[in-house]
Amino acid sequence: MNDIRMYVWLLPLLFILHDMEEVIFVAWWKKKEPFQKKYAFKKVTPFGTISNAESCAIAVSEELLLLTAVSFFSVLTGKYGVWFGAMVANTLHLLLIHIIASTMEYHGYVPGLVTAILTLVPCCYVIVMAQNILQYSVMEIIGYSLIGIGIALVNLKILHKNAYRFSNLGN
Repeated sequence: MNDIRMYVWLLPLLFILHDMEEVIFVAWWKKKEPFQKKYAFKKVTPFGTISNAESCAIAVSEELLLLTAVSFFSVLTGKYGVWFGAMVANTLHLLLIHIIASTMEYHGYVPGLVTAILTLVPCCYVIVMAQNILQYSVMEIIGYSLIGIGIALVNLKILHKNAYRFSNLGN
């Protein structure tokens, strides 16, 4: 497969496979009695103020729309830099946040861990195949990756800041 467009659509697909695990299990995980006692002293808790599946689904939907728009824009224009950066950001998120940090911090299951492990290799494969096709320089890889990470961090900051509003929508 030497057509980059085939790989572009794997970003929203791999993202949603991973994030559906979070949507399904976040409320259960946050309500666990040991979690409240054991982790009350933590400065940062996964999912911030998101406490139910509905609010998690709203945040995930927004992220999915953003990644789908980036993918659509890339296919439409033939410019894949921002998409490449988003793919790198998503992959780093799986590895650094879910597989390494959450596991080390919480010493057990955090929603998203299983699918982070299962989708990490396909995400890495997509990045390698995309690089083989796009032939970005090291500086382009770094630049696009920083753009993708920056967009992801700003978006997550906005979502977490407003998550409490999502939690009250169903009531």
